[in-house]
Amino acid sequence: MRGPITFLALSLGCGFAAVASLSFVLVLLGLLTLPAVAIVWTLTSAAVWVVALTTNAVGVHIRRWGGVIADDPWSTLAAAATIVGVVAVRWTYPPIANMGATAMRYWADALEIADAGRIPVETLQWGTLLRPATSKSVLNSFNAGISLLTGRGPLESMGILLFIVSVSLVIVLIALLWALGLKRLAPIGALALFANQVTGSEFTADLTRNLAENWGRLAALVGVLLAIFALRRPSEDGAGAGDAADADPIGPSELVIAGWMLGAAGGTHLVAAAIGALFVLAYAVGQIAIRGSPMATLSRTVGVGAVAFVVATLSLVLPAGDLGFGGAAGDAEYQALRSELGLSPTFDPTRFLVTAELHQPSGDETLGIDDVAIAFAYRAAGWNVQVVKPERVLPPWALIMPIVLVLLIVVMVLVWGTDDVRVTVLCAAVFAAFLFLGGVAFALRYDLYALERFGNRRLFNYAMLPYVIVILAGAEGALRWIAARGRAQLRLVSLSACGLVIASMFVFLPSAGWPKVEKLDSLREQVGLLRWIGEHVPCEGRVLADRRTLGTFQTMTGHAAVLEGMGPHIRPEVLTRAIGELLLAKDFFEDPRRGRRYLNERGVAMVVATRPFAEFAGWGRVAKLRPHPFQDIGYLRPVYVSPVGIVYLVEGSVPDPSLPAVEGRPGFRCTAG
Repeated sequence: MRGPITFLALSLGCGFAAVASLSFVLVLLGLLTLPAVAIVWTLTSAAVWVVALTTNAVGVHIRRWGGVIADDPWSTLAAAATIVGVVAVRWTYPPIANMGATAMRYWADALEIADAGRIPVETLQWGTLLRPATSKSVLNSFNAGISLLTGRGPLESMGILLFIVSVSLVIVLIALLWALGLKRLAPIGALALFANQVTGSEFTADLTRNLAENWGRLAALVGVLLAIFALRRPSEDGAGAGDAADADPIGPSELVIAGWMLGAAGGTHLVAAAIGALFVLAYAVGQIAIRGSPMATLSRTVGVGAVAFVVATLSLVLPAGDLGFGGAAGDAEYQALRSELGLSPTFDPTRFLVTAELHQPSGDETLGIDDVAIAFAYRAAGWNVQVVKPERVLPPWALIMPIVLVLLIVVMVLVWGTDDVRVTVLCAAVFAAFLFLGGVAFALRYDLYALERFGNRRLFNYAMLPYVIVILAGAEGALRWIAARGRAQLRLVSLSACGLVIASMFVFLPSAGWPKVEKLDSLREQVGLLRWIGEHVPCEGRVLADRRTLGTFQTMTGHAAVLEGMGPHIRPEVLTRAIGELLLAKDFFEDPRRGRRYLNERGVAMVVATRPFAEFAGWGRVAKLRPHPFQDIGYLRPVYVSPVGIVYLVEGSVPDPSLPAVEGRPGFRCTAG
């Protein structure tokens, strides 16, 4: 039976998917307005409650919860305590910490939808009009509805969303680990993944900002949870009572809901959806290998996959715009980019977009299988091999030993474990193999930085998940063996497991709290500078900053910025524009004496010279600047000085009517007098 934790997890995940899907339909119909959002969301919630109350579903659930709690009160108490602890910590997380690059871009996309009531035909990015990217239309529709209800923000609105998704992910992962038969220590797994800056975790790092992938993970994990309910059979040996053996009857509707959740994840974040699909496939492999019934498992897996494919495809193809995957076909369009911009035939524009390295490393930079294996091993330990400091580089044995330990646990569980836990460890092993092989495939297929390293950049973010599952499975197996010795041992195991969870909270939760004080001070200074620009720059006056941003000036000031727009790694036609603008800006900042014409052509009213540590939700600076870079340039006058940067007024700046208009454009709201 499904207890209160599982019910809460399903409510949160399905609630997000339902609200996001309804918002997406309103966007497609061009009806996304505040009254429509309020009415549709309220009526849908009311209808669900009416059905639940009239069918006595609430009473049935409450009676089931009592049985689950009575079966193992200590596990329920440990999970509840963990959730309360996470709520308390995340409640204190400051909204200002949402100054993140991709967070700003997708919030900007949402504001454009909210202002237009639909997906606009054109979006102003990189100083020109582009077709909007539609790969995250479901999420953008959801955020657009939220912005209508809570305000344009962005920091306060995204702070609310970050709190919701942070707590939801912990609850969902606890429920998922319970469904995998890892009930007693499930909260430790959730903390190790989503509240862990002790050893490092990509999941934890992503929860410092309201990122798209967080919401994609929420939908995907709930889809996986429902798919597990649909695929598993009660354990033939009866082991694991209260865990995987207590499956409620599964009907066709649950297969559809599981597929819908995975499909909704596809319209939220494609990588998270793909990871969810791989995990379901890995679980199906484990189920068939351990418990047999291949036809029943395969038919259910295909059913879930078919629904997910249809929902995801509709969310991607129905909106008018550009999916932005054209560059995945090969290098031909990138060669045209190099030729048009006069760059070296070996220049990698996707690397430049990340590192701003004009003179890139020479020699053979192609990744081999050994490079992929090293990256996977680091990611499994919670570290990114591309950003590991030299003093923290691990020797080979330190990378190999954890893998050997995990494989040893897998073998031991497969030999001596109960069926539900054997399925779980085999699923984790197959899932890890899928991730690794995916990374190898990208490394061998592509030469571009963004695609060749797609394994380490995207897929291996999830490498820690199978490691945690296997370690918990080994511990769960040991606890079950002890508990089977008698009633006294069972009570001791329950109390000990609960104590371990409580102790782990004191290890993990403090590190998941507030950012460093000095970072908060810097963020406040950055917000102050941005607000000053919003109040003083003419509506049609562009802003030129010395770093690439994705949506900072649009969302925080309501103005357009010359070096602001999507990160079009695999959208070559946009990448050509972006690289060209970055190179021209680099020339200006390195020699501003000859740059007046450039500023006039771009309609620049203000130039912002940032400090190296002040990212302004952007990437590295396009050029190295002196502390006071324009003090001898007559047409640039400092008008706002801050510890995080200096704003310079372009004397005599006049808006260029040939440039795309900013005032009145969806997503931009100028407040300057």
